[in-house]
Amino acid sequence: TLRGAFHPDAGIAQEVARKVATVMRDYGLTAEPVGVDVIEMPILSALQKEGLTVAIWGSPVFREKHYSQLALSGGIAKTLADQWRSRRTDVFSGLEGAFSICILDEDAAEAVLATDRMGIYPVSFQLAGQALVFGSTADSIIIHPLIKPEIAPQSLYTYVYFHMIPGPDSIYQEQNRLLP
Repeated sequence: TLRGAFHPDAGIAQEVARKVATVMRDYGLTAEPVGVDVIEMPILSALQKEGLTVAIWGSPVFREKHYSQLALSGGIAKTLADQWRSRRTDVFSGLEGAFSICILDEDAAEAVLATDRMGIYPVSFQLAGQALVFGSTADSIIIHPLIKPEIAPQSLYTYVYFHMIPGPDSIYQEQNRLLP
């Protein structure tokens, strides 16, 4: 488990990725997916392969037996990554369960966010210039250095009047919630 923080320019990410790759090679696991619990983004970037990153929160399940078997043998993230290349957003129609998924396709310069049909694992997002900042809550987004949190007057009025803010709006301007 990797914990703590360091400056991205410290060069630590490449060293950690090199050590992880060495251990995987020593144990014959280079073709296996790498699962992480808590990890710094520079290390995750150093571990990326083929310009595609799949992050999963929750427990998605493939409805189709063929994809379920692939997920059992290779992992859900690897199966999603492999299917993303050919099926694009259609890959989500074959999922059930409670989950949020982010697919970052560096080659296509795309980021895709998805949540389950009930929105059990919520996703909020905001564009900041060319950056997409996302998280599970509005508070997780406003702590990002690119985000300047400003209360949306209409959302404040809506909250006072209805005691809630219907999606996709949020209390912050330019910030939205992904609808199920």
